[in-house]
Amino acid sequence: MNEVGISDLFFDFTTGKPVDPTYNTDWQDAIYGNAPMHRHNLSVTGGQDFLKYRFSLGYLDQDGIIAPSGHKRLNVRANVDAEVTKRLKVGVNFSFVDVSERQVQADGRYINDGVVQSALLMFPQFPVYNSDGTYAVGNQIAMKADGYQMVENPVALAHEIDIRNKSSRMNFNANITYGILKQLQFKKPIWELNIILPVIITIVRVL
Repeated sequence: MNEVGISDLFFDFTTGKPVDPTYNTDWQDAIYGNAPMHRHNLSVTGGQDFLKYRFSLGYLDQDGIIAPSGHKRLNVRANVDAEVTKRLKVGVNFSFVDVSERQVQADGRYINDGVVQSALLMFPQFPVYNSDGTYAVGNQIAMKADGYQMVENPVALAHEIDIRNKSSRMNFNANITYGILKQLQFKKPIWELNIILPVIITIVRVL
């Protein structure tokens, strides 16, 4: 830093010209990308007049627009309807959903490791990676003494702060339906079980 408060990173006062930067990093381009998704669904139905069944299986894998964020979901559903008599029917239903997420701290200020704001404030003169392939971290933070904002490499923040969520939910229920008249039926749940496994949040900071 010189007496006029401009870093030598930007201006060469010996020549009186701006410094031609070695890097010109587009930090928004560095953090944002395409978000491909693939979804698979399988369903089976069958049975006879007195017994009908339906089964479905679904899987979703959705990448986030900021790598390495993503969302994965598995869902299973099964239904069985049995005609005990011409008036009495019994139904059994089962469902299961399992969700896994990898998150990035997109929101928040740069001082709280907010990836988006860090990308907006990070100087383009700094690279994403060092020559050995490791993340180039600490470059702008080292300029704190010169009055510059303590911004960290947003790509490193997104990848090296590992935030994962996982949750599961299961439901099982049974019901009976009794036909009182041709257009009048009585339906009553007879049993239900809900299991919600606790959300597991894991945060590992490598930086």
